[in-house]
Amino acid sequence: MDDQTVKQKKNRKVIQKRNLKKIKYGQMLIQELESTKLFQIAGDITLDINQLLNKDHITLFSSWNDFIKVKEVKKIKQPHLIEVILDTDVQIRSNLKIPVKILKNSQQIDLLELANLIEEYQKIVKAKQFIEKKNCQNIQEIKIKIEEDLNELDCDEQHGWSFEQSTIKAERVINELNNSMKDSDDYYSYILFKGNKYDQTKCRIGYSTHILKDFLCLNDEQIESLSLRKPIIFNLKYNYQYTSYLLNRIHNLNRLLKQEKSDLDNYRKGLNFLNEVTFNLYSIDNFVVEVKFKHYLYVLSNYKNKMDDVLWVGKCMPVRDQSASQVLKGMRNLKQCFSQEQKQQTMLNPQVNKNIFCDSNYEKQSKILINKFYPQFNNDILFDIQEYL
Repeated sequence: MDDQTVKQKKNRKVIQKRNLKKIKYGQMLIQELESTKLFQIAGDITLDINQLLNKDHITLFSSWNDFIKVKEVKKIKQPHLIEVILDTDVQIRSNLKIPVKILKNSQQIDLLELANLIEEYQKIVKAKQFIEKKNCQNIQEIKIKIEEDLNELDCDEQHGWSFEQSTIKAERVINELNNSMKDSDDYYSYILFKGNKYDQTKCRIGYSTHILKDFLCLNDEQIESLSLRKPIIFNLKYNYQYTSYLLNRIHNLNRLLKQEKSDLDNYRKGLNFLNEVTFNLYSIDNFVVEVKFKHYLYVLSNYKNKMDDVLWVGKCMPVRDQSASQVLKGMRNLKQCFSQEQKQQTMLNPQVNKNIFCDSNYEKQSKILINKFYPQFNNDILFDIQEYL
């Protein structure tokens, strides 16, 4: 066998191996696309396609981010607070063509709106990239030494400002907030965002453990275990809640990207009121408490070439002069009261369950009360809790 024939055989084997690799790679890629659930939209915004398309009941412990891992969990006894430190060194961005196409093909109005918002975000980023590329040709950055008496509007790259300085400013406000909430059972939370080029990433999350103890009946050990896996603040129960959350986050991101830096100057002076939202908190024993949360914002920097570092604070407002915790406790006491009353009636009158002494109208009213105050245990929520503990 001559050398040329040997070379031809070797070449054929190499080509066959390459083709086999391509087939395997293609199969793996198809499998990967079919099994893909999560997409990183921007910063810390995660899009879970399965939750949006396939379920009425979503996973209770929806993570604020499935790509960014938890670095550390701190427990603060007074006030009852847990703080989650996230590892934001790793930045991941997904190709958004696939999720946008899936959302548009769903033929659901709210998901179509979500797809349009994601596309709007992409267009804004592209426009900003084009403008900045043009400006960079004519602008030369000048670094100025940091001075102790920097003005709020001087918190930028040119004056050497960094996320570390923003963190120091945020910690003063967080400490004041924690001190003011020591003797309160109202729920509150805060998030420290780090500004990136075209988005923001959560770096630090703090929230009252009361909300998990009261509504989900978890102890300190279970809460810490959950926080290591899923840095949560509020439990989301239904599909529409998750969709609303995503719509709100991406809408706010687009708004921040489009507006002028000067529009945020009011929030650079300190923690100022941003907006108020109303939503339902669901307990493990199926009680629902409608709450209002007031949101506050503190813009910690004034970067010229990227989004700002921000501290966000949320405070749960009293429901008819009572905390959400007190309202829930009242509902449970009422349930227990009806339960004891029913037992006493049964003991005093053995025939109470028979038709001899029963009035049909009274029986109907009793059924309404039972359905209202004796809710069945929520198996969906129980399943979610057991899955993550």
